[in-house]
Amino acid sequence: MFFNHIHATQEDLPPCGPYLCEYITASNGVFVRAHRPGLETLLPVCLNFNGPIRGLRPLQPYVRLDAGPIPARLIAPAITRMADCAPQERLVWITGGHEYNLVEPEQSASASRCQPLDPFHPAGQNALLDFHSHGAHPPFFSSTDDRDESQGFRLYAVAGCFPHPKILVRVGVYGHFWQIPPQWVMDLPEGLVWAVEGGLPCC
Repeated sequence: MFFNHIHATQEDLPPCGPYLCEYITASNGVFVRAHRPGLETLLPVCLNFNGPIRGLRPLQPYVRLDAGPIPARLIAPAITRMADCAPQERLVWITGGHEYNLVEPEQSASASRCQPLDPFHPAGQNALLDFHSHGAHPPFFSSTDDRDESQGFRLYAVAGCFPHPKILVRVGVYGHFWQIPPQWVMDLPEGLVWAVEGGLPCC
């Protein structure tokens, strides 16, 4: 079985089971939980019904990285490379569950698209963070991103507004997405700021 369903009847949830993901019904909504080496997350699927469900406990979403936030010493060179490639997009991966590494695959790129030449690149298959740029355009997650990222469980980030970069970050669990503050999962290097999707345009 690939999925499991749980009711949050106790204060503490049972340990993660051997499933791709688990759907948990709580008093304040339905959540999806997933675990992989280095990463565990609980994110909302549907919140706040028409009132709490009696007999169930409320849950709070979270993202946990075993090795702590991805350090700025890896995010900074990724941003530098993206700036150097603008206006073309650029893709990088952060790999590792206990020790992080930056990987820049060989790729085809344009001002509106980037993709690895090897779609089965081992680093891409196992990446913890999938990170691409939008050149001088604002960062946002497109319908193409939603489609491409619907089969994975990892962190996703997009940077834009170069040469004054801004970043958006989300966690994805097999088609369920939840935008989070970047500081939850990474240390931001100087000059990189958190964007708000649908907010102000690039300065």
